[in-house]
Amino acid sequence: MIKGQRVSILEITDEPSFDVGVTMNLSGPGEVGCVCFCLDGAGGLADARWLVYEDNAVSPVAAIRFMGAARGDSYDFQVTLGDVPEAVERIVFVAFVSGPGAMNQLAYGHLRLKSGERELVRYVLSGHDFGQEKAVMLAEIYRKGGEWRLHLNGQGFAEGIEGVFRRFGASELWEALSGPSPGDDVTEIVLTPEQAQEILAVLERTGHGEEEDAWPSQGAEEDGSPDYEDGEAAPGPIEKPPTLH
Repeated sequence: MIKGQRVSILEITDEPSFDVGVTMNLSGPGEVGCVCFCLDGAGGLADARWLVYEDNAVSPVAAIRFMGAARGDSYDFQVTLGDVPEAVERIVFVAFVSGPGAMNQLAYGHLRLKSGERELVRYVLSGHDFGQEKAVMLAEIYRKGGEWRLHLNGQGFAEGIEGVFRRFGASELWEALSGPSPGDDVTEIVLTPEQAQEILAVLERTGHGEEEDAWPSQGAEEDGSPDYEDGEAAPGPIEKPPTLH
């Protein structure tokens, strides 16, 4: 199958469940992750429970399951369309680059539907299909006229996975997932050379039994101390595929 193609799921399989497998290999640095967004009739994420990935591996009523690396693919999702409630109208599979690199460094990629070990359809992608996009909407399974259909979308997002979250009205969820992990309350302390010397002097005196002096203050007005915004995360990959950190 090729980009842009649409087909009825019933033309592919009449099995109650099937797998959607994704494999994406980059020729350069960076890693590729994959997540599944389940959308409502307005085109927004139904709710946080319907974002299916490693840290939320099972959707409500187990309609979508993230299986990890399975049946020959890096990312595998088990889909049971009969269990998907009517409030969910689109099931979208998105691949994204974590860290350096972009989709134009894709050496080989595919999305395929599988029934057990049997391949039903395959959609192949390569870096020639993209520019500097860091995320791509691979495919969507959607309702139309009382049936489920498959659309091979192939739309890229230069903003990466964050842009996809915004597209689906889930910016707040993105902020929650990409921020510091719960319980990470360690604050980085940055000292000027003068402050470091004062602390060493205090430690040396107390080590010899002398009275301990007050520790030097650390203020943003000190020369050489970088300013940090409240809640600013340390730099690093946007996501740890597919945990989105």
